[in-house]
Amino acid sequence: MAGRSVLKRRPSKRVAILLALLAVVVVAGGSGWWAWNNLRPKEPQVIYVVYDPGSTATVGPTASPDEASPTTESTASATASATTSATATPPPVPGATPSPKPDLAVDPLLGLPLTCNEQSPVWTNVRNDGTVATPRATTARLTDMYGGHEAYSNVYSIPVLAPGAEMAVGWNVTINTGCNETHIMLIEIDPDHLVDETDEGNNVQHSSYLLAGKPDLRTYGITISPEQPFCNEQFTATISLRNTGTVLSGSGLVRFVDTYEGEIQAGPYVSFPPIPAGGHVFVHVNFTLTEHCALWHRITVYIDPANDIDEVYETNNTWSKDYPLYIHR
Repeated sequence: MAGRSVLKRRPSKRVAILLALLAVVVVAGGSGWWAWNNLRPKEPQVIYVVYDPGSTATVGPTASPDEASPTTESTASATASATTSATATPPPVPGATPSPKPDLAVDPLLGLPLTCNEQSPVWTNVRNDGTVATPRATTARLTDMYGGHEAYSNVYSIPVLAPGAEMAVGWNVTINTGCNETHIMLIEIDPDHLVDETDEGNNVQHSSYLLAGKPDLRTYGITISPEQPFCNEQFTATISLRNTGTVLSGSGLVRFVDTYEGEIQAGPYVSFPPIPAGGHVFVHVNFTLTEHCALWHRITVYIDPANDIDEVYETNNTWSKDYPLYIHR
């Protein structure tokens, strides 16, 4: 192989073309991808707004120009909603202290038991236990009942009461029905509920009692027999003694007193037995007068003169009669 020249073979034209294409592909695969990636439109960015009353809203990235903007109507609606929520009246807080009120209260009744047909005072105290004054005047009502019947009812005016103030209320009561029966006396404060109070349960007091009956002794006239009594002769003075009360009376005395111009001429006592309610007995005494003849005398009857018998009325126990004492001619 000496003397032989070595010649490098030139690539063939086809190979050269293939190599050139390969180079283009390599270059395009790198720089071409970078160019496409940078020229491609970016993904739109979205704004996120978080509404938190009392704090500053957090704003995200700037919205893309091609993202739809909120309309005026939706903006106004959102603003109105936020305003309404911010200014709404808060609900009541559980356990919150209520507004202060008055509190009318009444003590138990005094003056009981009562007696049939006898006027007696009944009274009690009314007070305001609240922390504010009563807003207006009201009433107290007293009612007496027995066996489903109303025996008495009356009202008493109560003015405005300051907190802690109290006052006495009372009535003069006479009950003449249901004697010797059990009664209920009831007092109600603000019975028409004119005053709004913290406690309505302390506005009533009631008491049960026996309406005791009493006898009531009286007479309606004096009878003299003979009708024309004579001096120095015996005559008789008689009364019908009645018990108009509701219970049996005890036994007692009647005094017959004869007077002339206020001077006592005779004054005998006569006894009488127990008298049932509604009953009567005749009581009489004999007189023989010897002085102040042919003149006018007066006989006065005193029933239970020492007040030994407790009666409904003590002022109806006397009766008088004027008469002439005759003489024989």
